[in-house]
Amino acid sequence: MTDFQYIKFTDTPSTPDVKKKNNRKAKILKTILFFIPESNPEYDEIICDVAEWQLEIDPTDNLPTREIGKDINGKIILIMPWRDNYGYWTDNNITIDYFKDHFKATNIDKSEFDKNWDAFAKNNPDNTN
Repeated sequence: MTDFQYIKFTDTPSTPDVKKKNNRKAKILKTILFFIPESNPEYDEIICDVAEWQLEIDPTDNLPTREIGKDINGKIILIMPWRDNYGYWTDNNITIDYFKDHFKATNIDKSEFDKNWDAFAKNNPDNTN
């Protein structure tokens, strides 16, 4: 069995004006498509605030299995899949090669990824049970 790979890359968070415009569009679409469940109900509004993504990549298909999003201050603001949130990158068929080519992704250690994942999970317990 091959070990998972872990990468990170930066993304440009949306400006307040762009975020406001996107939120308006999202509300209109949500109203029109109210009967279709959201893929990331807790995080749809903050995905645009992610400045750094960390991904766990499955070596069998080179696709992301878990993801972590940090804001511009380095604070972890989301992990996915988590609760009812499927994921942003994990819900697409984008391989590691694409991330490395288009986002200049670099490798990180499994321990860094797991530390960030566990810290978020500890600070956001699932109280739905």
